[in-house]
Amino acid sequence: MAGASLSKMGRYDWYQNTDWNAYIEAQFLEKLGRTRKKSDYLLIQAHCLASRHPQAALDLLDKYFALGDHFLLAHAFFDQATAYATLNQIDDVIRSLRKAIAREREFPNVITSAWSEFAILVATRKLDQHFQEARGLLSEKQSSIRLLPVERFQWHAANALILAAVGDDKASQEHATKALSFAKARHSGLRYHSKLGLVGSNYEALQDRLLVLSRPPS
Repeated sequence: MAGASLSKMGRYDWYQNTDWNAYIEAQFLEKLGRTRKKSDYLLIQAHCLASRHPQAALDLLDKYFALGDHFLLAHAFFDQATAYATLNQIDDVIRSLRKAIAREREFPNVITSAWSEFAILVATRKLDQHFQEARGLLSEKQSSIRLLPVERFQWHAANALILAAVGDDKASQEHATKALSFAKARHSGLRYHSKLGLVGSNYEALQDRLLVLSRPPS
């Protein structure tokens, strides 16, 4: 029962629920009402729910936005995009990712992976009406991309798919080959965090598409 599980929760578990129902919501809101920094708890709880209970996450994010605490606004927009993606509301995903990206440009001290999610979404779904915007974003990020293999994979993968869609097969092949090389990385390049940012078994379907693009024309 939900009540029994909640009664055993630790001090910090009340705002990190991965399940959601009327009872859990009531308990969360009761505790939230007694806290001073409500924005932090709303954002963390929404993040935990975005992929499993998207509508609940969206409702909590609405409460977060209403508070006017905007320091982590980019994260809030990114979690909003995740929730919309779970609901398959692609136009809303695009809008939320744009808001996250705009916020990061304004306040670059708080960043998310909104740029890569936007580019990968546009590329994999062949949203050609957004190709120009995605390519501009990829160009913008080229010089500032971090060293993690997954980010380099995402950058090259998005370029490969978009270039293939617009008929530039040679450039697409080059980017696909580079993306797959980063997908094979087994070390992050970081001394103390060797497994951080590896592609691993993620993006399997995308890697299959890249494998086809990486082959020379017959």
